[in-house]
Amino acid sequence: MSVPDTALLSDQYVTITHVTTARDTNIYGYVSGALTMKLIDDAALVLGVRVARGPAVTARVEQLEFLKPVEAGDVLHAYARLMKTGYSSIKIDVEVYAERIDVEIPILASRAQLTFVAVDETNRPRPISSSAARKAPAVVG
Repeated sequence: MSVPDTALLSDQYVTITHVTTARDTNIYGYVSGALTMKLIDDAALVLGVRVARGPAVTARVEQLEFLKPVEAGDVLHAYARLMKTGYSSIKIDVEVYAERIDVEIPILASRAQLTFVAVDETNRPRPISSSAARKAPAVVG
């Protein structure tokens, strides 16, 4: 089996999916916020590394909102979107939707805004290549 030519990796968007189970729940029966935070960070990391063309680390979580509870059995979809790049920084928005078996439209469960920093082999900030920075959206809406 081969990957179709149309399935190219994007340096502007990333989607990660996770099927929740009872093992993901807290004592109240809802999926743990920690799992959602990890999913958010993982989606942002993949995008940050692509944009940085190398190692990148989470520098800041500027916003994190839990909007709706997530239940065991929900399929979570984390959508990361590149918002802007700086000299070594990468600003990323992530939205997490919960897909429920009995609901036709996925529910916006969480959203976050993170900043990643491109780092060198000594974990110090390094410049993002000019070609990567040029691919960032010019206007953020």
